[in-house]
Amino acid sequence: MYYGKYQEYKSFINIPPEIIDRKDIKKYISDDDGKNSKYLAVKELGIRCQFQNQEVGHIGVIDLPGFGDTILDTELLIKTLKQDIDFILFVRKPDSDGDDWKKSDREIYEIACRALEGFPINECSFMVLNYRKSEEKDNFKTCQRFKRTIDLQEIKVSQAVIADCSDVEEVQKHILKPVLENLTQNIHFVSEKYLESQDEVLVNLQREINEQLEKAIHLLENYSEPGERGFSHWFKEQFWKPLNGKMIDRQQELLTQQTEPHNEFSKKVDEVVKSCQTDDEGNPLSKKIIGFYNRHKSYKVAYYLCVSELRNEFVKKMNLLAQALIESERDLQLSVVKILSNDGNLKELTTHEGIEFLNEIEKQLPPNTDQLREAFQEIQKSSYASGDIILGWIGDPLAQLLPDQQIDPISEQYLNDIISKQSNQHQTLASNNQDDENSQLENSTDTPIDAPAIGSEEELNQTLASNNQDDENSQLESSTDTPIDALATGLKKELIQKIQNKIDFLRNKFVEECKKKLQTKLNYPNEQAFTKFDKFMTLAFGGEDIETEWHEFCEKKEIQDKLWHGAKQKKENQKVEEDWKTLVHDVITANRKDVLRLLKKQT
Repeated sequence: MYYGKYQEYKSFINIPPEIIDRKDIKKYISDDDGKNSKYLAVKELGIRCQFQNQEVGHIGVIDLPGFGDTILDTELLIKTLKQDIDFILFVRKPDSDGDDWKKSDREIYEIACRALEGFPINECSFMVLNYRKSEEKDNFKTCQRFKRTIDLQEIKVSQAVIADCSDVEEVQKHILKPVLENLTQNIHFVSEKYLESQDEVLVNLQREINEQLEKAIHLLENYSEPGERGFSHWFKEQFWKPLNGKMIDRQQELLTQQTEPHNEFSKKVDEVVKSCQTDDEGNPLSKKIIGFYNRHKSYKVAYYLCVSELRNEFVKKMNLLAQALIESERDLQLSVVKILSNDGNLKELTTHEGIEFLNEIEKQLPPNTDQLREAFQEIQKSSYASGDIILGWIGDPLAQLLPDQQIDPISEQYLNDIISKQSNQHQTLASNNQDDENSQLENSTDTPIDAPAIGSEEELNQTLASNNQDDENSQLESSTDTPIDALATGLKKELIQKIQNKIDFLRNKFVEECKKKLQTKLNYPNEQAFTKFDKFMTLAFGGEDIETEWHEFCEKKEIQDKLWHGAKQKKENQKVEEDWKTLVHDVITANRKDVLRLLKKQT
C-alpha cells in the first residue's frame, strides 16, 4: 500500500508541520472510502484544545491507534508510551452481537506493559468499556460481561468502567474525575514504585555492563604486539640473517687474501728499503766523522757514533712500517664499522663514523651481553701499539750494528802498517837531511823517532791532534804544510775514508738483509687481518647464546625505537591500549552502584 500509492502522497513527505481545520482532521487520519492516501504521509497528529475544567488544564491526552486500525505502527506505539505517560486508558467498544475479549486486546495490553517495564500499570490504568446508548442494539450487557471477565484475560487495570464516550457528562463523571482522583492519590506511590522498578533495571544493567567491562578491559591486551610480523620476525629476517651473512662474506674474503701480499704494505716496504739506502739528512759522511772527531778527539769514538747514528736511522725508518701495519688494522676495523653501520643499520645509534663508532655501540650493550661486549673490545684492540713487531723481524741485522758487535777499522796492526808505509816514504824523501827532519819530527809529535810504531788509538790521536787545532779545511788544503804536516793530513784522510767505507758497507749489508726478510712478510697485514677478524666473528657471531645477546641488545627500548621500523606503530598501539584501559576504568567508576540510582534511600 505504501509503495503502490507513493506517487500520490510523496509531496507530503518531509514538509514542515501543517495546521489544518478540525473538519479536515479525518482526511489525514483515515481512509473510509479507500481513495484517500494523505494519511499515509502523516507521521503525527497533534490536537490542542482547552479543557472546560480549569484544574485539568495541564493534562495532555495522547490517542494511539489500536489493533485493527488502518495504521498499526507498534514501534511508534512503544516509543510514545515510553514518553512522559502517567496514566493509561484502554478503550474497548464491545459489539452487542456476542462479542468477547480478543487476542488483540491482550496483545495491546502486553505491548503497553513491555513499553512501560517496571511501571505499575495495574495501579494507573483504566479499561473503558464504551457503552453506546444511541445505537439500535444496546451493548450494555456485553460491557458488563466484559467487565466481569477482564481479570480472566490477564489484563490488570486499576478499574474497569462503563461509560458512553460520546456523552461529555459521562466522560467527566465516570472517566475524567476518577482518573484525576487516581492520579492525585497514587501519583507519589506510582512514581516511587516506578523508580524502584527502574532502579532494579539499573542494577541489572550495571551488572551486565560490569560483566562486559571485565571482558572489555582485556580486549586490547597485547594489541601493541604485532604478532608474527613483529619485532622477533624483524630481528631474525631483517637484522640477524643479513648482518651475519655479510660478516661471513667478509671473513671468506680475508681468508682468501691472507696468503697474498698486502698492496699498501708492500709499497711502504719498497719506500722504506729505498730510503735506508741513503742518508736522508743529506750531510756527507766525512763531515759527520770529522765533526764527531772534533768533539771527542777520537776516531774510534767517531766511528762508533756513526754506527749508532746509522742504527737509530734504521730504527726510525722501520717504525714507518709499523705505522703501515697500524693503518692496515684500522682499515680492517673500518670495514667492520661499515658492515655494522650499513647492513646492521647501527648507524642510527650514533653519529660517529670512525673507530669511535665501535666504542659507542659497546657502551649501549646491555649488562648481560658479556660475549658480545668482548667481541667489540677485541676488534678495538690495537695489535701494533709499538714498532716491536717490525724490529723483531730485523733483529739480527740491527744486532750487528751494536758496538759490541763491531771492530773499528783503526786496528792496531792496520795503523802500524799505515805509519810504517808513511815512514818509508818520508825516509826516501829526506835521506840527505835525515837528522834535521828527525829532529823536526820529534819536535812536532813529541815522540822519539826510534819509538815503536803507533799501536793504539790514543797514540794516533796524539800524533794527529797536534796539527788539528785550527780550521780543518785549512789543514787539508794548506800549501805551506811541512812534510810532517802532509804526513798527518794524509793519515787523517785515510782514516776518514776507511770509516766511511765501513759505514757504507754496514748500510748496504743491513739494507740487503732487511729487504730479504721483509719480502717474506708482505702478506703479514692480510694474515693478521684474518686472524683478528676471525676472532671477532667467533665472539660476535659464534656460539649458541650470541644470537640471544644480539636480540637483547636490539630489544632495548631506546635501541628498538631507532632500529625497528615497527617501533613507532608499536608505540602508537601501546597508547591506544593504555587509553582504552583508562576509558574502561572510567566507565567502571561511573558505573558504581551508589552513583546510578533514581531513588536515594534514606539510611
